[in-house]
Amino acid sequence: MVTQVALYARVSSEQQVEGFSIEAQMRAMREFARSQQWTIFREYVDEGYSASTDQRPQFQVLMRDASVRLFDGLLIHKLDRLYRNVSQLLDTVEVLEKNGITLISVLERVDFSTPSGKMLLTNIGMISEFYLNNLREETIKGKYQRALCGLWNGDIPFGYCKGVCSRCDDPKGKGYCPDYGQPDKTDGRRLIAHPKDSVGLRLSFEWRVAASHSDYDVAMMLNQQGYRSRCKLTRKPDPERSGGAGLFVKDTVRSMLHNPFYLGFVTYRGQLLQGTHPPLITRELFDQSLEVRKRWLRNPAQRRAEPRVFPLTGVLRCSHCRCAMRGITPHLDNRYYRDTGREHSVDCSRRGVLRADTLEERMIEMAGSIGLPHEWKMRISQLATATPERNRIDEQRRLLISQQERMQKLFMNGDLAEEEYDRRRLKIQEQLEQLAAQEPTPAIPYEEVSRSLRYFLEQATPEESKRVYRTLFRTVYVGEDIERLELRKPFLPLLEHIRRKAQPFFSPAVPAPSVSTNA
Repeated sequence: MVTQVALYARVSSEQQVEGFSIEAQMRAMREFARSQQWTIFREYVDEGYSASTDQRPQFQVLMRDASVRLFDGLLIHKLDRLYRNVSQLLDTVEVLEKNGITLISVLERVDFSTPSGKMLLTNIGMISEFYLNNLREETIKGKYQRALCGLWNGDIPFGYCKGVCSRCDDPKGKGYCPDYGQPDKTDGRRLIAHPKDSVGLRLSFEWRVAASHSDYDVAMMLNQQGYRSRCKLTRKPDPERSGGAGLFVKDTVRSMLHNPFYLGFVTYRGQLLQGTHPPLITRELFDQSLEVRKRWLRNPAQRRAEPRVFPLTGVLRCSHCRCAMRGITPHLDNRYYRDTGREHSVDCSRRGVLRADTLEERMIEMAGSIGLPHEWKMRISQLATATPERNRIDEQRRLLISQQERMQKLFMNGDLAEEEYDRRRLKIQEQLEQLAAQEPTPAIPYEEVSRSLRYFLEQATPEESKRVYRTLFRTVYVGEDIERLELRKPFLPLLEHIRRKAQPFFSPAVPAPSVSTNA
């Protein structure tokens, strides 16, 4: 019986985020819950996320709460708010049912636990998935057609604007552009050089060519001279402005200085097409900028005798600012992990670097506290000896066991005499023992598998360790020491096999909140 429900709402685009779709969903769900006299446990909202994936922050929190049954009903406005992928939708409903949670939809008022309800659930999921795939194809065609016409796709690159000065919607707005509020220069269907940002764009290339400044240096100089960017790579908005304008960061500049858009071209899926917008720099300046980067990469001081692999890159994040930790080698014999918050202009209470060797040894110790279920250990031992000879032996064993089962049925039904039954049984048993003697010695004995992941990580190369960590963990949070490890969804059953003393360090795979929100 449902008494306490969680509400989940989702919108998939910025246009919907700015509208009233979320409010409409929540209002309908609240009214429905009130009519059923249900208590609302919590409201989960994902704004601007697609239903084709489970990589939604609030959805992950929702499923984590569902795994410990903090509520007994999940209320949604419509099934496609949950998923537009039929297989993932069915998997999610199965997980909810296993935890004793009832799925309720305001619009599709059907009991999804019944055979007819499950059939309807599958059909609705298939229709939603078809809609999403068709929309994706139409979007690709539309973007390709825009590129063929020489028009841009996505955000307007730094240095350009639409030229509709009288109704400018640039988030940098009034006080930034000298032409703000003036008569329109175009009809808004093509781009022109921004009166201020185009100057900053040329300066960026000139700084790179004239003084070989790094991407980080260029970003800092642009910020100091008052230029602002709308690039999605900007992690920290300008506190003096709102609406998307923010400070330049290293990654923004790197992408900008490689973009042929500034030569008058548009690109789509690897194709270079002539654009309708004016070029802001010369081909000579663009090529010189690329050559400076190549010279910097060819510098012996930037080379290593052999590539340095950092096993924890890709999963390691600062527990204070949630920014990624990057591997660095300031000296040939030293390896460190450094917080990238500084590169993205993010304030963080913890600064400095952490020694890679120390952190990686600690990670092996932490991962080593994970035990494997008995079934997993057996499967690993089998895979370690998955040779043609082993496959032949397994197939013969299956045939003998099948014969043994049929023979037992014949004997139980009285169709086989006891003497004949004993003779055949002993013969099959003898053949099974012969097969057991022929089995190859496991490359990884069961006893070694029982030593958990520590065995593998101590023997693995850095590249192999990196693959293991990226497969097993979504995020590893670190302060002065490793503070928390988040397992990926397929490995959540391992939480039951982690030694008690290490349990506080582990949690389900829930994405960290953005540094710019309090989520």
